[in-house]
Amino acid sequence: MSNLVKKQKLTSRSYIELGIVGMILIVSIVTFVLFGVELDSAAIAKGRVNVEGNRKLIEHLEGGIVDNVLIKEGQKVNAGDQLIQLSANSIQTQVTQLEFRLLSIQAQRERLESERGNRDTLNFSDALKNKVEQYPNLIGILETQKLLFLSRSELHNSEQAVLKARFQRVESQEAMLVQQIETKQKAYELLLQEFRMHDRLLEKGHSSRLKAIELKRKLNTISGDLIRIKGQKKDTHLSKLEVSQQQSANRNRFITEVEKELQDLNRVVEELSEELSRVKEILSRTSIRSPYSGKILGLKVFSKGDVISPGETLMQIVPEDGRMVIKANLHPDYIDEVVPGQKSMVRLLSYNPRSVPMIEGEVVHIGADRLESSDLSSGELSGYEIKVVLNADEIAAHPQIGLYPGMPAEVYITLRKRTPFEYLIEPISIGLMRSMKR
Repeated sequence: MSNLVKKQKLTSRSYIELGIVGMILIVSIVTFVLFGVELDSAAIAKGRVNVEGNRKLIEHLEGGIVDNVLIKEGQKVNAGDQLIQLSANSIQTQVTQLEFRLLSIQAQRERLESERGNRDTLNFSDALKNKVEQYPNLIGILETQKLLFLSRSELHNSEQAVLKARFQRVESQEAMLVQQIETKQKAYELLLQEFRMHDRLLEKGHSSRLKAIELKRKLNTISGDLIRIKGQKKDTHLSKLEVSQQQSANRNRFITEVEKELQDLNRVVEELSEELSRVKEILSRTSIRSPYSGKILGLKVFSKGDVISPGETLMQIVPEDGRMVIKANLHPDYIDEVVPGQKSMVRLLSYNPRSVPMIEGEVVHIGADRLESSDLSSGELSGYEIKVVLNADEIAAHPQIGLYPGMPAEVYITLRKRTPFEYLIEPISIGLMRSMKR
């Protein structure tokens, strides 16, 4: 009986000791967990996969009527590939008309340049003649310019010929007067010698005074003739100068008219060239081409005959060479704890978490200011936009992962480490602090 009692006492004591040890062990474990274990804290930011540089809008400046759609939604295109062809009939007609007007003016310019150079014939340039096959009506323009060149040249040459004949006639008259002056001058000199000899004979009484008077009268007559002829020669010389000036004035007037016409044509050519460049630029835009390589998204034009309004967005192109980043909305409470270069883990919500693990990433950008809901791509109410780049090696190690623009994602940004006790005491301390403030 006593042994049984002793045995029961030992058993009860063992249970008590075991309970005390268990409690000490539990308290130790809890204390270690609360104060000795450090847990990672993370800021969770919801976001989406985006192409760095954003989608590229394809718009058209003038608008028009669709002639052919060469792509479809989701199709991959290269930079320079044609996407849509607009109707170019009216624009092409304008280009043809402007080019024909410029060719017509070029024919006029070449005719005027030949007139300015006083050429005998009009020879058009090879560049102009080679356009006849493309513009058959140009033949009539060239023939008209040739006829105009001949008529104007004949008129100008006839005017110059009349002035030249007048100049030659005056010049011959001047030569005749010079000969008359020489003849009269010789006759005067001979008669003067005779008069002087007769004057000496008269002094010796070998001649009559009547003869002396006769000789004196003849000298005066010849002297008067010389004066008259020299006056005529001077008038003739002035007439010759006048005719020469008329020739120069006629030629200068013709050249001035030609130069003025050339200047007017050059101004017209400049205006038409600018207009042609503008219209050709519009014509080139009827062939809508992709400025980037990527995939077609949001195509709004589908068939021939669709009308495009000026400035209308036709589609978007997601660049293929753009880096995929996660754009997420960071809660304002964590803005002081997140910095560029900080590590993060990204969960792609479109994939099953059992088959696709979280992917390591790095924060590369933090918005400079808080954005409201209308500015955010993630759909959150407000916060700071951050960009996270995924680890390329991890993406390559999981070929089943495909990144597509717009794919939802969650970003877990690692913050400072804290113990469970700090997690528990923080809201209490914050509450006490607020209470003390009140």
